[in-house]
Amino acid sequence: MATATLVMDRQETQVSRVVLAGVTVAVLDALFAIVLYVVILHATTSARVFQSIAAGLLGRASYNGGAPTVALGVACHLTVAFGWTLIFYAASRRIDAIGDLLRTNAGTIAVGLAYGAFIWLAMDFVVLRVSRAAPTPVANWRFWAMLAWHAVGVGVPLVRILR
Repeated sequence: MATATLVMDRQETQVSRVVLAGVTVAVLDALFAIVLYVVILHATTSARVFQSIAAGLLGRASYNGGAPTVALGVACHLTVAFGWTLIFYAASRRIDAIGDLLRTNAGTIAVGLAYGAFIWLAMDFVVLRVSRAAPTPVANWRFWAMLAWHAVGVGVPLVRILR
C-alpha cells in the first residue's frame, strides 16, 4: 500500500510540474509579445496579439471576431505551450542523453536554450507555414528577437521546471 501511495504522489508531482511549466511558459511568452508589440512598438493591442494567434486557424477573419477570437487565441496559445511542454517532458524521460545533461545547472541551461530555439524555429518554419498565420521572415529583426526570446524566456524556464 505504501508503494502505491508513493507512486501516486510521484505522478501527482510530475503532473503538477508539467502544468506549472506549461502555464509559466504560456504566461511569459504572452507577456513578452504584449510588451514587445503593445508597449514598446505600439503596433497593436493586447486583444489583437491573441487574435493574431487565432489567425492561425481562422485567417484574417480572426481580427473581426471580437472577444470570441481573443479567447480562441488564448486557448490556442495555451494548447501550443502545453504541447511543447509535453514533448519535452516525454523526450527528457526517454532520451538518456537529455537526462544526463539535466543533472547539472549548466546542462539544464544549455538544453533550455537549445530547446527554446528549436521551439521558435519549428513554430516559424513548420507550424505557422501550415496554418493560416504569417511566418516571420528571417531577414526581419523580429525573427531574431523571437529566436533569442524563445531560447531564454521559453526554453530555459520550461526545462528548469521539468528537470
